[in-house]
Amino acid sequence: MKAGVTVVLVEGSTGGIISRVVARLAPPDRAPGSAAHRVDELSYGWHHQYVTTVVDHVKRRVVWAAEGKSAKTVDAFLGALGPERVALIETVTMDMSAAYIDAVTRGAPNARIVFDRFHVQRMAQDAVDKVRRDQVRLLGGPKAAGALKKSRWALLKNPLAPRRRRAREARRHPAQQPAALPRLPAQGVAGGDPRSAAGPRRARQTPRLV
Repeated sequence: MKAGVTVVLVEGSTGGIISRVVARLAPPDRAPGSAAHRVDELSYGWHHQYVTTVVDHVKRRVVWAAEGKSAKTVDAFLGALGPERVALIETVTMDMSAAYIDAVTRGAPNARIVFDRFHVQRMAQDAVDKVRRDQVRLLGGPKAAGALKKSRWALLKNPLAPRRRRAREARRHPAQQPAALPRLPAQGVAGGDPRSAAGPRRARQTPRLV
């Protein structure tokens, strides 16, 4: 039997270890003044519980987190910053949560709220699809508007997406792109037909029946 190590995790021990390590090694102030923050929520426990996280866009790291996703949760973060550091915030990115909007509008009135591209794009797509469905009904149903009924993905698709994706891949992996083949120099008389270098073309012989 091979020797091994058995690790027994007692319930709650992992969280206690993490808490002690963070308390011992983390800097006393993990949320210094920054011009840009991101506020978002994470779900856990089968999506029934939430944690609000605040990310410093400049340093690209999480600087604050707390349970909940209400306006009071963001109020606690802004209160921990204090009025001087709150005044330094210029931009806050978030989804379209009414609670987050309310907290940032009240607690950091000088900050500009920027919504995620995903949520804005989703609203535009839903609006386009609603117009399409309304037009299908106005035309008298799917038989009269067969082409329009089947145009959902054609309307939502970005025609430039494949081209942009190939351009990004080319910039990301330039060594993997096929190199252009060098043009071979023309043989024979300069300015003449390059095919003349192979000699005179032989006339095709037609077989004769005997």
